[in-house]
Amino acid sequence: MELRIGKASVNVLDRSVMKRLGSDSCVRSIWRAAAAAAARGETTAAPSFGGNPARGESPAPAAAASRIIVSDPVTLSCKDPGRLAAQEALNGLAVRGAAPETLTSVVLLPAGSEEALLRQIEDEIAAAAREAGARIAGGHTEVTSAVTRPVVTVTAAGPLRGELLQAVAAPAPGMDIVMSGAAGMEGTWLLATMRRAELEKRFPPQMIETARRTFRGISILPPLELAFQTAKAGGFHIAGAVNLSEGGVMAGLWKLSAETGNGFRVSLPEIPVLQDTIEFTEHFGINPYCMESAGSVLLVAEDGDALAGALNSHGFGGTVIGHLEAGRGKVLLNGDESQNLNRPEPDSLIALLG
Repeated sequence: MELRIGKASVNVLDRSVMKRLGSDSCVRSIWRAAAAAAARGETTAAPSFGGNPARGESPAPAAAASRIIVSDPVTLSCKDPGRLAAQEALNGLAVRGAAPETLTSVVLLPAGSEEALLRQIEDEIAAAAREAGARIAGGHTEVTSAVTRPVVTVTAAGPLRGELLQAVAAPAPGMDIVMSGAAGMEGTWLLATMRRAELEKRFPPQMIETARRTFRGISILPPLELAFQTAKAGGFHIAGAVNLSEGGVMAGLWKLSAETGNGFRVSLPEIPVLQDTIEFTEHFGINPYCMESAGSVLLVAEDGDALAGALNSHGFGGTVIGHLEAGRGKVLLNGDESQNLNRPEPDSLIALLG
């Protein structure tokens, strides 16, 4: 079967990647630890690592192996590929409950590339590392005819954050799904940046410039940190987090169901999407809910209203968009109508920037 352009589909990943590579130790996250603890009748994931630090016990050797590694490539034609790849990898690390420790990169440049481009990409990666408190642990750079534009892959690695364990729990039906950010955030920035000349034929230049500034930040580390703090202070738990990147909100919801082992019921009108995103995507005829949405995150929480309120009060945006349900049903509500979410489509931007 010929593979489609873009990220491999869920089915392809299941049958041709995960079944062959395994799916445990190197990708183990704080959520799997919480689910394992719940299965044993424990209230937190801490015992999953052997000793309980709260009782003065030393962690078992497995604790040292609880290290998360996340890689993310940028393959679209875009500005700032080093920044985007680094931040996406850091976001992926954060939603797995890990602290950033090291970044490594692979940079492939097309023939004829100027050295200034390489310096720009490496400066972007270094800046992301500094901001996250991580160090550069190595990398590879190559000019090759195998690519027609820069392809940048950043790998972020770090240990699970033990201090978060008291704020997490295994997912269960009835828990709220909270979205921080808005649909299509990174995609809107990419459109305003890479398709600016075309957009200026229809929209005021100031509107496009505002979109470029508004949507440029794609880090989910601050809202995620606030979410954990709010849960600990409020006495409730968070039971899952999904970074909304390639494929947007719809791909994120599908992944959320797979990672929590639950179905869901989500109201489409409740999914936040900003006006600039609506107008730009209507102009290009693409779906904002299936477009790159880095800068946004889905969270599963026992008290979604409290979590959303805290996120809103700090300017990150927070909306309860639905809840988990028993089984595997993935229901999208739109007024009196309902439909089941199909397997995620390729990211809407591939047709424009792929």
